[in-house]
Amino acid sequence: MAEQATHRYILFKLLLVVGAVLGVLQLYQTVTSYVFISDRMLEEALYRDSARHLSYILQRGREAEARDAGQWTKLLNEIRTEREPDIAWLKIYNFQGKVLAATDRAPKAVFPKDQIRRVFEPGVRVAVMEATPEGDVFVTLQPFRFRFGRSAMMDTMHSGGPRVIEIALHAESVDPVFGPLRRYMTISMAAAIALLAAMVFLGLRFRNYLHGKQLEQQLELARKVQQDLLPRSPSQGNLDVAAVCDPAWQVGGDFYDVFPAGRDSVSIILGDVSGKGLPAALLMGMLYGAARSAGTLTEVDDLREATRRLNELIHARTSVERFVTMFWCKYDARERLVRYVNAGHLPPIVVHREGNERRLERLEKGGPVLGVIPAAEYEQGEVEFHPGDLLVLYSDGVAEAANDRDEEFSDERLEEILRQTKAETATDIRDEILANVRRFRGGQPLADDLTLLVVRAGARVESKEERFAAQMEVA
Repeated sequence: MAEQATHRYILFKLLLVVGAVLGVLQLYQTVTSYVFISDRMLEEALYRDSARHLSYILQRGREAEARDAGQWTKLLNEIRTEREPDIAWLKIYNFQGKVLAATDRAPKAVFPKDQIRRVFEPGVRVAVMEATPEGDVFVTLQPFRFRFGRSAMMDTMHSGGPRVIEIALHAESVDPVFGPLRRYMTISMAAAIALLAAMVFLGLRFRNYLHGKQLEQQLELARKVQQDLLPRSPSQGNLDVAAVCDPAWQVGGDFYDVFPAGRDSVSIILGDVSGKGLPAALLMGMLYGAARSAGTLTEVDDLREATRRLNELIHARTSVERFVTMFWCKYDARERLVRYVNAGHLPPIVVHREGNERRLERLEKGGPVLGVIPAAEYEQGEVEFHPGDLLVLYSDGVAEAANDRDEEFSDERLEEILRQTKAETATDIRDEILANVRRFRGGQPLADDLTLLVVRAGARVESKEERFAAQMEVA
């Protein structure tokens, strides 16, 4: 088992390493792709757009027969207005870097004079991505060769040498193509970072995870030990007994026990420790042993004294907020009496069968819960318990089982089931109660530990399941 667990944890560590490596690779690939798209592909697209805009500018210049600087300034402003979502500004320089014509609000020189002259060198591209208040702008310089008829622009604009045009385009102008792609890259980058962060977090928390798994295994073992404490065959003598204990968590604070307590006498105990989980289970284990030991006493009056001693023990050994509700009794088969003490527990129900009628009686005598008042006194009660009568003990998990509307199952519903049931055996009555509780809860989980103990006086009768099993064996 330990070797299998070790191999499983080694595999888990290996998967963490693989996940971290994949996260790093994905992040690297995404970042490089994003940089390539943003720097290279975006600039290439903007450069092609600038060439397209240059052709349009030259065409408009020929149509307008623009010759001097004033005409070109007016024309450049018209073109910028027409293509405002794309064009940020336009400028025309001479070879010495002097501005001959420009659009309104065009910034000062972006390029130095030596860059302007490099435009005419073979294979040289002069371009830069400029940050502006309106966003990133791609600025490029291109030769501006304009002819109209026999006259040249260089002659009509009164400055010697070739001309250069500066075209500035908003980087967002190509977003319809590259915007979604960059968004996908951003999402992929965020996913890679999240994966890497998750792997690092899991790696750092691995010790806690391992400790949690070990604790979970220990809790499962504690659950088995706790279930083993409960009697597997609770029926004793002429008492037909059926029980169930279902903790809300892996371990719980409910317990029950049925065991001989002398000649013709049987002790029956059901307790409920406050709270749930491991703390309640630890206190339950201590209380179970103490109650089992005290329950073997045969003198009638010792039931009250034993309850008082249990109360002092719990008060001395537990914190103030911890307490226990408990009902315990002794059934005397010769006298057909149940003598009991109820220490703050839900009063069990005795169902007396009088012909076709059923009379319900609550067993309330006793005293306060155990562990709160150090010098508490307890009263002993007794009730007749004849063949055919039922004793039903239960914990809060039965009465307070809630549905999705926060309605509780309640004591009244339980009493109604006991009045109406046609079942005869303790097992069938227990199953009928549980079926009603589960049906009432629907899919809601248990809010508290559920324990139910059904005791029927008289010779034990086979349940429906046992009779069916016997018939199958005969067949």
